[in-house]
Amino acid sequence: MSKTTDDLIKDLFNPNLIYRVNAAKALGKTHDSRAVTELIKATQDENHMVRDNAAFALGELGDVRALDTLISLLKDEHPWVRKSTAKALGLLKHPGAVPHLAKLAEDPEPAVRRCAVRSLGWIANPSTKHHVEPYLQDSDPIVKSAAEEAWKTLSNQA
Repeated sequence: MSKTTDDLIKDLFNPNLIYRVNAAKALGKTHDSRAVTELIKATQDENHMVRDNAAFALGELGDVRALDTLISLLKDEHPWVRKSTAKALGLLKHPGAVPHLAKLAEDPEPAVRRCAVRSLGWIANPSTKHHVEPYLQDSDPIVKSAAEEAWKTLSNQA
């Protein structure tokens, strides 16, 4: 039996971590805008796995109401949260995220840098090319690959 959005929202605040993580994952796939406010609250969860999945779910929902919350999550202590938040901002495709993703592309964690650079490409604004260009020479192959992918996307926009 599949759960309704209302059931998932209740589970998002369940004392059991597994319920919270699974609810956050599932709510992004509902495409139900009622979940946005509750997922924003869940980005403050004490557990990084809940914050991680809530951030990504907000991106999947594509609702601009999540923009400020996602931008603030780019400073989260856990790299998984920063990585998922970068992906979420890329899914939102909001130009206001560009300077924040550009800053995140300097993160010490290669996986976070990769997601930030890739998301700059997803936003597909030609003005982001100069933010991507330095990463075409990144020493980490996953970051370099993401930069090449973003560069190609951005070049096709010009």
